[in-house]
This record gives sequence, C-alpha cells and structure tokens, in this order.
Amino acid sequence: MRQEVKSKMSVTKEELMQQTWREQVVELTDGLSQPVYFSDTRPNHVIITNLSDAALYVSFDSAVSQTLYQYIVAPGATKVIAKPTPFYNIFVIRYSPRGVVNVFSYLGEFTAASVAQTLDTTAQQNIQIGEVAVSQLPPLPSGLNTIGRVDVTTLPPLPPGNSKIGIVGLDDSVDFDGGLSNFKTGVMTVTATATSVKIGASPMTKRKQLIMLPPSDGTIYWGSDPGVTASTGIPLSAGDGNVTFDIKPSSNMTIYAVSDGTDRVIKLIEGA
Repeated sequence: MRQEVKSKMSVTKEELMQQTWREQVVELTDGLSQPVYFSDTRPNHVIITNLSDAALYVSFDSAVSQTLYQYIVAPGATKVIAKPTPFYNIFVIRYSPRGVVNVFSYLGEFTAASVAQTLDTTAQQNIQIGEVAVSQLPPLPSGLNTIGRVDVTTLPPLPPGNSKIGIVGLDDSVDFDGGLSNFKTGVMTVTATATSVKIGASPMTKRKQLIMLPPSDGTIYWGSDPGVTASTGIPLSAGDGNVTFDIKPSSNMTIYAVSDGTDRVIKLIEGA
C-alpha cells in the first residue's frame, strides 16, 4: 500500500494582510468621477482618509455623484469600507479643487466589526448643510435643553435704532466701586430685652458693614433671632475682640442683642 503525503503552506491572517497591504495617494479633479484601481491585489477592505475640504462620495459604480453614491466620507474623516468578497476597484468623486485622498487597501477576514465600520461615518465639525429658519423650528420640549453655543464676539452689529437684545438684571448688592464710601460711629445700650443692633433709630442706609465692640464690663449675647436670649445667643464679653458683620445691602440683615441682666453700653461702627 502506498501513502501519498501532500505538503501545504498555510498563511496566517496577519501575514495575508501584510502581503496585500497597499497605499495610494489620489488627487481628484473637481466634479470628475475617478477610479481607484488595485492592480496587483484584490482587497476586500479599503480605508479612505479624506484630506480635502469637501465631502468625498464613494461607490463601486462608475456613475458615482453627490446624489448617487454608496458611501460618503466627510472632510478630514477616515472611513473603512469592507465586503465579504474581493474587488478590483472603487470610484470616488469630490466637488472641491483642493486636497487629496489617502487610500489603504488589504485582503483580510470579513467580520462583524468590518460591517460596523463600513456602516459608520465619522461626524465632522464645521460642515455647512444650508440655512435654517430658527423662527420656523418647533418648540423644544419642557426641561433643560441645550441647542449649542453662540459666540457673541462674532455676531453682526445691531442695526441703528432702538434695538434690544434682552433684559439684564443687576443685583443692587454688587459693589462696583469696592470698599466703603461712608461710615459712622456711635453707642447703644443693650438691655435685658432683645433689640436690634444699630446706631440711632435705624441702621445706616445701604449698610454694608457693622462692627460691634464688646462692653467694658459684663456680657451681651447676640444673634439673628429677634427673641435672642442668654442661652441662645453668642456671648460677647468685656476683653473679647470686636465682631464684624459684612452685610448684603439688599438683604436687610438684622443683628439682635440682649444683656446679661444688667444694661451694657457697647460701641458700634456702621459703614456703607
């Protein structure tokens, strides 16, 4: 009995890809369909990088155009086109006089990832698709909707006349000058009945700051509650440091004080 043994050389997928890998730089004529041939290989994968400033239209049909195409590659984008069977050529067209197209091709395994890449087109920025009449768009649904960004530094100037761009509300508590423009000093007597801390009958108009010095003897208790007591207030005793309040003018914040049972005189400074 005679046994015949046949030897067979096997090629890995990586080796097959390396052996069939080709690179081409294609220069296109504006608006003219151009074939890309793969003369010495029959690839089933093509990687196209569009280095031009206009969309690239790709097809296996020579009649490719901007209305009749199978794939589109945006400016600056890279697209993978794959088929289960090899092919000899593709046809491309672009409607712009500037830029080139890089084409890489190889024969490789056709997988689910190949299909996903073929169907995917990378979104690009700064592509104009026409004019949109904002006034005719439907209203946005309720909620926090973001529709993009507006660069106000590049908007065209408003026409002459009484043009309005909106209403800006200013908080009157904002101090554009900074610091105090005026202040006054005085004293008040803190009794066993809680009272507001101020100089005279009423606080200084638009008071921004209140400085309360401790009594020369004993203790007073202060807080934001009109009914502050010795048990609920914060003590300020003889020998303690001054207490300073920075006040938002529009808030009408009020400080109340009560004594330890004996009338106590304290010095105050108010600023506006």
